[in-house]
Amino acid sequence: MPKHTFPAAAEGTPNFNRRTILGGLALAPSITVPVVSAHANILDQNIRPAAAAPSLHAELQRLVQSLDEFLAERTAAQAEVDRIADEWCNRWPMAPEALLGPTISRTALDDDMWRAERDIAGNVLERDVSLLTKRLTKEQRAEFAGKKLAFYVWKRSNLVDRLEDLRQREPVGRTPKALARNRAWRSEAIAQAEARLNFVTTYDSETAHMREVSGINAAKARLAEAKANVTSVREAISNADARSPADLWKKAEVVREELQEHSYDLSELFPGSSMARLQRLAFATARA
Repeated sequence: MPKHTFPAAAEGTPNFNRRTILGGLALAPSITVPVVSAHANILDQNIRPAAAAPSLHAELQRLVQSLDEFLAERTAAQAEVDRIADEWCNRWPMAPEALLGPTISRTALDDDMWRAERDIAGNVLERDVSLLTKRLTKEQRAEFAGKKLAFYVWKRSNLVDRLEDLRQREPVGRTPKALARNRAWRSEAIAQAEARLNFVTTYDSETAHMREVSGINAAKARLAEAKANVTSVREAISNADARSPADLWKKAEVVREELQEHSYDLSELFPGSSMARLQRLAFATARA
């Protein structure tokens, strides 16, 4: 029978013969393991969770770390203010009844004449109305029985101006009787203003001393500084560049947390506005 011949192997192709094939089969068990192992590694990589999002770029990372530190400081400062307020609440004096003005029904907005009566921490103070025998009538005390009311009090600067005006005002009257009546009114008004001025001077001096010795002034200054730092670094984060999805997510998180912290709902305050759309974008972008 004619001998089978095979075409010459192309240049660079392995030259297989009986000896090389048998040798390769003999080595098969030793090379099977690494091949299977490599295949297993590929499968393992495919079933692993997706790689973590890229880390924040250096400047944004620094700002975020600063924000965390300032938030922690703000919490500590607020706790100190609350502690002092609890410790001194029973020693805090109430304003004399003669200094009480209108009641506070909603927001305590001070003006040139009145300021809200507040506790040592600066919160609006409410008082038991059953003790207000001069400021409220018997019928009013019965109406508000069991309730507490907040009041405005006279401002010292207003009483000083009022007293000066009364002293410079010259009573007039078309008749001697009217003149006497106006003179009596002026004298009574001056006496009342002087009494109130004495009350408010003593009250302000006492409360100022108590704020100083209690440490509340220093605690509130610390809290104000911490709040200012939080606001400042949040502004810096909002202005920082976003160079990756992780950066964008973090910036959105900061916006979201600030909105939630203050209970702002711009979609209700400014419906259909760009501000409302920006809020929805921040909430949708930020990671849950």
